[in-house]
Amino acid sequence: MMLRKWLALAASVSLVAALSAGLSAATVKQDEENLHEMMEKVSAANNKINRYLRTPVSFKKSQEDALTEAKLLLELGKKARENEEALETAKDLENPKEAWVKLMDDMNTHLETLIEKVEAGDQAESKNAHTEVKKSCAECHKVFRVEDDF
Repeated sequence: MMLRKWLALAASVSLVAALSAGLSAATVKQDEENLHEMMEKVSAANNKINRYLRTPVSFKKSQEDALTEAKLLLELGKKARENEEALETAKDLENPKEAWVKLMDDMNTHLETLIEKVEAGDQAESKNAHTEVKKSCAECHKVFRVEDDF
């Protein structure tokens, strides 16, 4: 009887340890998004910001949401800057890493401006700043975007 209790305890401890290790691995995996997953989030955030900034009325109603999405974009931009997946897709570049870092820094600078304008409550300037963010995305995609083959 006592042996069964010890075996049950040992099995429970082992199960808890295995589950903890699995959850830790899952957490690490979530932090290690690939570039495609990050860009999907960037696209979704940009689409939301477009809606939030469209008119003064929509901006007034969704200013906090616009700010949240802009901050998310900046976080993604910083993570993407450190990601080197895109370097393999560079078209005709002598130093793709240097180009990637510059393009990411440009985008992040525009995102910081967007955040400032949204925080200030200026819909027109926020909209202009977001246009600059989208232009920086387009410039990067000219060099690094991999088109899916269908």
